[in-house]
Amino acid sequence: MTTKKAFERLAFTISKQNKPNQTDLEALKVLAEYFDNYKKEVKQENNIFAKLFVYTLSNELEFYQDIKFAQMKLNQVMNKSTVEHYNDFNNTLNSIELEKFKKHIGYSEKHPLLTLNDNEYLKDNALVKEHQKELFKFINGINQIEDTEKNLDAMITEFIIKYRATP
Repeated sequence: MTTKKAFERLAFTISKQNKPNQTDLEALKVLAEYFDNYKKEVKQENNIFAKLFVYTLSNELEFYQDIKFAQMKLNQVMNKSTVEHYNDFNNTLNSIELEKFKKHIGYSEKHPLLTLNDNEYLKDNALVKEHQKELFKFINGINQIEDTEKNLDAMITEFIIKYRATP
C-alpha cells in the first residue's frame, strides 16, 4: 500500500466513523514507516547541523548543569536571525582585537575605578594619548561587518562541502 492510499484509507474510515479493521491497521503501519524513514532522511540530510547541535547542547549543558536550561539557551540561539549572529560574531571579534591591542601597548588590564594607583593611571593615560589613532580604529572596530559576512559565508560553505558526507 502506498502512503497516499494509506491516507485515503484512514480518511475514509474516520470520515465514515467506521470501526478500524485490519486494512486500517496496515495503513497506519505504512504511515508510521513512512514518517520513521522521513525522520531518518532529514537527520542524514542535516548531519552537519546534528553534529553542531549536539556539540553546542553539550557545551550549554556543561555551563548550565541543567538540560532544560541548555535547551532554552539553544532555543534562544535558534530564534536569532543569521544577521544577528553575524553582528554578534563581528562585535566579539572586534572586542578581542581591541583587548589584544591594549595588551600589546602595555595598557593596564585592571579596571581604572577599582584597582589603579596614580602611577598606573597616568601611564595608561599617556598610552591612550600616544596610541590615540590606533585605539580609535580598534574601538570603532577594525573588522567591518561586510568583510566578516564574506569570511563567515566562505567558511560555512567550505565546512558544508567538506563535512556534508561524513557520518
